[in-house]
Amino acid sequence: MARLTEPSLSDDSLIGSEPILRRHHLAGKPSNNRHTPENFARRFWRRVDRQQVDACWPWRGTCDVRGRGQVHLRWEGAKSIRKYAAVMVWELTHGAIADGLRVCHRCDNPRCCNPNHLFLGTQKENVHDCIQKGRRNAFGIQKLTEANVLAIRALWAEGRLTQKQIGHRFNVARNTVSAIVTGKAWQHLLGKRRSA
Repeated sequence: MARLTEPSLSDDSLIGSEPILRRHHLAGKPSNNRHTPENFARRFWRRVDRQQVDACWPWRGTCDVRGRGQVHLRWEGAKSIRKYAAVMVWELTHGAIADGLRVCHRCDNPRCCNPNHLFLGTQKENVHDCIQKGRRNAFGIQKLTEANVLAIRALWAEGRLTQKQIGHRFNVARNTVSAIVTGKAWQHLLGKRRSA
């Protein structure tokens, strides 16, 4: 975390009392020093919609395809580093993250940057948390639940819909429906009936 909080000026960057004029690393023009470790925290928190203490604080910047906030650490003379916004929140409020630990959300909102909604856990603990909260089942992230699978088998048994029509209804491919109704997929549910 030293990189974000300690000044990056070297001893030879000062001549007398006047700093050397820095040049922008791309354009060669004088830099306005916006992207420095010293002002990173202020710039970061401007992109967080801080609301009530208990509410989620959504990230207003760039997000990845899963909706997790992303931030780029970049300043002159340093390589650009991409981190998740929640990870940066943890590092700015609590310090460095130990190896093997991940930043997890209590609120299950990937954009949330409220430090009170974050906790550290291993990957195994994170997956277990996802399963308990119903975001993931024991077999991984899937579109279908056990109830969906039983409904697909019941619809197929009725014989009124094609596999393609059933797939369209549940937003899955026809071959997924085929694997379910033939017992190649979700074998642990074979013989189980749909509850009314």
